[in-house]
Amino acid sequence: MADNETLPTNALFESVTQKWVRGHFADWYRRYGLDITGYPLTEQFVDPATGLLTQYFQRVALEEVGGQIRLRLVGQDLLVHQRELIEARAEAARLSAEVARLDARVEQLRAQLAATASSTAADFERNTQAATLDLQSQLRQR
Repeated sequence: MADNETLPTNALFESVTQKWVRGHFADWYRRYGLDITGYPLTEQFVDPATGLLTQYFQRVALEEVGGQIRLRLVGQDLLVHQRELIEARAEAARLSAEVARLDARVEQLRAQLAATASSTAADFERNTQAATLDLQSQLRQR
């Protein structure tokens, strides 16, 4: 907070976590204290999933609905996020295997290309030698 700013009304600054608790969240925080809430972990924010003003503390997560504070369904949120994490890890493993398969295919194609280039160079050399010999033979005949 800048020196020229005034302190917000109905707000607490928690020096331990360097977070502000404001408005109805501050009322709840004062009423129930650290034993129930723990320290604030976030500033209050509007959760894009719910559109509700939300703030996380060490022991609870709070939402403001119509000027009232309610406990957020963090257990339900946790299960959803755990499922998403499991799915993301499975997708990452699948993609990792696909990358390994594609890397092996690239190496296989590089080896084929090198063999083809080597074979082409040998063929070119043989063809050049044959053409040179043929030209030399034609020159001798003339």
